[in-house]
Amino acid sequence: PTERVVERPTATPHLCVTELLPFDRYRALLHRVDDHHLGGSWSDVEAAIRAVTGLARRELGLAHFSVDGVAATLTVHRDDGVSHTARLGTPGPGTRRVDFVYTFSPDPGAFEGGQLRLFDTEDRDGSRCAAASFTSIDPVDNAVVLFPSNAPHDVVPLTPRREGAVRYTLDGWLTGDPVSVQAGRH
Repeated sequence: PTERVVERPTATPHLCVTELLPFDRYRALLHRVDDHHLGGSWSDVEAAIRAVTGLARRELGLAHFSVDGVAATLTVHRDDGVSHTARLGTPGPGTRRVDFVYTFSPDPGAFEGGQLRLFDTEDRDGSRCAAASFTSIDPVDNAVVLFPSNAPHDVVPLTPRREGAVRYTLDGWLTGDPVSVQAGRH
């Protein structure tokens, strides 16, 4: 496969990357999170995801849509290979529009791997399929990567670099229906 490594992926048209939480809220999240929930921080994270929706829509070239729901899976990766998952949020009744991956850790360099790979697409017999070429996005602590829900993607497996390593990942999506830009204007 052909790989493009993106260190500062803001110039790549099929994804949007931005810091998610201000430092004080990020530190509070790290102190509250455990293997099964965000310790009361889901509302902060959900609000921050909703707040970057406009930026993501513009960067991704998507039509306006209402955000009816935000849902995610929290995955806790530990150095012993044990992972825990927990479902957060509620998907809305609308269509899945944007997927996201948010990574945070008390020790961001404790794992190797975890790159998000967004595959290019190609037409095969009239169908849109994943190509062999892809863009690789390194995980950045406290950054959210947003991309169209229909984009073929995968994540490189993690390998711990040191004992006691822990890393948290939220992978989720926003649901909604198209909204006319003219709606509500007089």
